[in-house]
Amino acid sequence: MAFREILSNLNELPIFKMSLGSKELFHSNFLEYLWSIDNKRFINLINELFGRVVLNAGTTYELSREKENFDICIHHKEENKTIYDVIIENKVKSIPNEKQLKDYVAKVQKHNPNPTANYLLLSLIEDFPDKAKIEEEGIWTIVNYNHLHAAIDKSFPNDASKHSVYIEDYLEFIHLMQELEGEITPQTFCNEKLWPNYKNYKAYRLHDLYIKLRGLKFLDMLK
Repeated sequence: MAFREILSNLNELPIFKMSLGSKELFHSNFLEYLWSIDNKRFINLINELFGRVVLNAGTTYELSREKENFDICIHHKEENKTIYDVIIENKVKSIPNEKQLKDYVAKVQKHNPNPTANYLLLSLIEDFPDKAKIEEEGIWTIVNYNHLHAAIDKSFPNDASKHSVYIEDYLEFIHLMQELEGEITPQTFCNEKLWPNYKNYKAYRLHDLYIKLRGLKFLDMLK
């Protein structure tokens, strides 16, 4: 699907327009919304993203937004102590940074007595400079929005509830966003000017994402 068609389809989604106020916070807030619908299904969603069981149905968990500056933190209580179980860092228009992720792990290890905390990096950008280092360290599990789409689709099937329309719109939204990520830096990138379609993306208020992705591609090639 060409980028003009993707942009047009995105613009028709009310949920996309809702996201424009703060692109990264919106996605974290939507995950919190899914938690509020059914936290047991959300636990299944998290386990799907990790590809293993990191949260158990028998434990009473809480989900916090921006706790200790983490986008999402899932935790439980043990003897009045807060135990961090899952930390989720969400990147949409910003680039994952190895140092930032290391600082998050250090913060958890300093304040959290749970040595088996699990770390999930949700990134729209599939290729970024620090990815190989992060994967090599083996602490953070890296997933993209297609992985999130599959996990939500499996854990929150369409059940004709009042929430289904929002979930279906969100699934279409993130599918188009991930497809758009590939269109922004196509295989013909080397033969193009740096910002040939800037005006088109600006019309849909996606120029910040466009600039960062193409700028990152250029820097990566230069390196």
